[in-house]
Amino acid sequence: MLSLLFIAPLALSLCVWIFRTRTFFNAALLIHAGVMLSVSVSLYLQIGSAGLPGWASPYFHADSLSLFFLGLMTLVYAASAIYSVHYFQHSRFDFKREGIYTVSLILFTTAMAAAILSTHLAFFWVFLELTTLSSAALIYHDRTKSALEATWKYIFICSIGITLAFVGIVLLSLGKSAPFSSAI
Repeated sequence: MLSLLFIAPLALSLCVWIFRTRTFFNAALLIHAGVMLSVSVSLYLQIGSAGLPGWASPYFHADSLSLFFLGLMTLVYAASAIYSVHYFQHSRFDFKREGIYTVSLILFTTAMAAAILSTHLAFFWVFLELTTLSSAALIYHDRTKSALEATWKYIFICSIGITLAFVGIVLLSLGKSAPFSSAI
């Protein structure tokens, strides 16, 4: 399961850059949405029947709460993938923009899924930063002046928030090794 969750998006993203056709862009989005839905359902069924996920990793774990959020995320992603296929059939954008959009959306949802399933704080932070960078490409998709301004504001605000979260993670990590009560 875990390998399918990470290898499929990378393979699809690579294929999008190799085969630059609108049909393949649409197929890549729909295939990735199907993979995400099937992984979510499969993990949910494994948790419900055995109480433990079918894969064991020290850095990723699925429990009922993470599967709830993963399921919600994949449902919203499936709906946005279907809408994106319809949107690009009636759009005026060129293939380059559509390819960047497709890769960014696939990487964004993969990073979100990895952040939801991550148990290590450093990996969580890395995947959260990856969602910021890939969503910035989605914001700038229209290539207008206002989209550029919104992208820079988004990156600025998210970078400050993620930096503060990283400082909090470091402080929490220091607190585990040297309790504050022993310093008093």
